[in-house]
Amino acid sequence: MTIEEVKDYINSSTEYDFLRDYPHKIAFLTLGGSYAYGTNTEDSDIDLRGVFLSDKREILLSKDLLTTDTLKDTDTVMYPLRKYVDLCAKGNFTTLEFLYNRVECYLYISDIGIELIKNRDMFLSKRMCRSFDGYVKSFIHKILFTYYPADVLSEDVLQERKNKTCKAMAHVVRTLINGIDMMQNGEISPLSYKVLNELREIRRGSYSENTHCCEDVGEDLMVFKPNKQLLDKIAILRRDYINACEKADLPDKPNFNRINNFLMTTNERIVRGMV
Repeated sequence: MTIEEVKDYINSSTEYDFLRDYPHKIAFLTLGGSYAYGTNTEDSDIDLRGVFLSDKREILLSKDLLTTDTLKDTDTVMYPLRKYVDLCAKGNFTTLEFLYNRVECYLYISDIGIELIKNRDMFLSKRMCRSFDGYVKSFIHKILFTYYPADVLSEDVLQERKNKTCKAMAHVVRTLINGIDMMQNGEISPLSYKVLNELREIRRGSYSENTHCCEDVGEDLMVFKPNKQLLDKIAILRRDYINACEKADLPDKPNFNRINNFLMTTNERIVRGMV
């Protein structure tokens, strides 16, 4: 489906009625995952990500919601504003990305959502370097050290595991490219046609290899991992990212004055009934 077809489906499908009756006001709602990255295929799931506001009572009683609302049936994750801002301030790349999506990926943006996106640079700091690098390393470790019992699982299940691994490989490459862009330019630019095609090839398994390992374990274990060409590419991208971090003209910490002022004025508007 195209992005417009996805939006039409969400707007007309009863399984997304919870968004129309959501108990809190929404700051913004956007597509995430493959549709946001531009790497979607015919089989891509629809991922929705959003931020919602605490209400007047919660704010005045100092009970701002901090619990993320995860609706697994529709791959939807909704963050309370305060928690979302805290994650962005910590350099969480997953949440920061939502503020840099292409315009067509947003299903809804309120005035507060627009203000948050316009002020996204207040979160940028060298904290992102540590957070981001740990995020990438965890993904790489998961790819390289996840083994599957080939003599137990069916071919269909093994193919499903391989597809997920190849998707993770593409995710690592895309995330590194976006991370370099963020460090160098303070932005996440749309990926070029060439890069998107390469990511799709990685997802298809063109850069993966299947390795059997049965010595000293008594069973046939299989691991799906990047081939040498892709491993070399990831190593180069990670090196370029580290270099970009070292040269980045970013503060050591995010601009907490701007962040706190944003939260303060937003809460004041809610309490005064202006939202």
